[in-house]
Amino acid sequence: MGGEDLEMIHGNLIRLRQRLGDKRFSDALRREDSAVTSAVGWHLGADSPAVDFPLSSVTVANAPKMIFELETAYAKQ
Repeated sequence: MGGEDLEMIHGNLIRLRQRLGDKRFSDALRREDSAVTSAVGWHLGADSPAVDFPLSSVTVANAPKMIFELETAYAKQ
């Protein structure tokens, strides 16, 4: 299920959020399609603490949730 690929995506999102900062990352997410924001939220998962990144946490929480094929596959394990 693309474990190494998913780890790379996860790590890149973490670094991007840290480099951009919470406000710029959140602003960028708000410009994206809701499917992208939902996917970012799924990839960040527990590494998206509201304390450290409150703006992007709210942006992800307010985005419509989508269920992706990969998510369904994980649930079946």
